[in-house]
Amino acid sequence: MRVISEWNRVAPGVGSLSDDSNAASGRGPLQIVVPGSSLKLTRAAVDVVADLATSLQAGAALVAVQIVPYTLPLDRPPVCSQFYRRRLEELVSSSPVPVKTELLLARDQELALQRFLPTASFILVAARKRRWWRKSEGEKLASALERAGHRVALVMI
Repeated sequence: MRVISEWNRVAPGVGSLSDDSNAASGRGPLQIVVPGSSLKLTRAAVDVVADLATSLQAGAALVAVQIVPYTLPLDRPPVCSQFYRRRLEELVSSSPVPVKTELLLARDQELALQRFLPTASFILVAARKRRWWRKSEGEKLASALERAGHRVALVMI
């Protein structure tokens, strides 16, 4: 678990997503990252990533951001982080490819992902189908990550 805040910056590329374990496992240097969201969307995204990672010989990672309200210290989230970690492990346990999991504690999801992910990461965002006049949360996140210089694929569920 990593804590990301305005005072405790994690440099881009630092962490388990930028190591060479993909090469050791027979996977290429490409890493496909799924930002965690709702259970249904995250499960669907992990399924899509498993297919992509297999066909592209790429690694896969699930990065979830646990939002901590400003009224609480950043290292004391309202829900136990172990609960979220177990939930992430359950989500990726049925995947046919190995999926790394990372849990970040932060105040803002977009900012945490931008600070944690290496520059120009390949990110797969799952979003709900929406009405034509309004963007879904997944679409807003995909747009923000794309503006930050990442390669983003959007999967509508």
